[in-house]
Amino acid sequence: MKTFIITIGFFLSICMGLAQETNHTTPKEGDYLQHPELKKFAGKWRDVSNNDTVDIILIKVKHLTPIKVYIDMLYLWHIYIKNREVISSTMQYVTENVTRETNSLGLVIEPDNPYKISLLSTDPITGKRAYIVLTYIDSPLHLDWEIKPYGVPNDFVIPEGYYSLPLKLTFYKLE
Repeated sequence: MKTFIITIGFFLSICMGLAQETNHTTPKEGDYLQHPELKKFAGKWRDVSNNDTVDIILIKVKHLTPIKVYIDMLYLWHIYIKNREVISSTMQYVTENVTRETNSLGLVIEPDNPYKISLLSTDPITGKRAYIVLTYIDSPLHLDWEIKPYGVPNDFVIPEGYYSLPLKLTFYKLE
């Protein structure tokens, strides 16, 4: 129930924020709040560090929120391989028909930086909630990735093993 309330609150805050950005009116049932800026994030990306590889797929999706407003969202799937062993993966859920099995979704665009977004995520191994913050960099083309804890004080120090995925990565586009 707590997760459901958090998810509803997340979607409501997105919809209200988008309404303020677009036409300053509260969205009505059936409205479609588009964010073409998300297209630059979509695609297949890879980070390789020593014997570790993390691949991600980001897909922009027209998403129906619980308040029956459509918004553009990004969905993220990943596979994390460390020393040739799969540590965690959500690639088995990749589909055009996005469902709750997808572990990361997001649209929180930084108001002063359209090249930075946050995706709400649940670690598939530890079950801990987090924001995955992605920053799009044009030259050379890459994404910076940073995991930030969700629902903890700002001065919280992330202990080793708190998340199954690395906290900071740099991804390069594959396609």
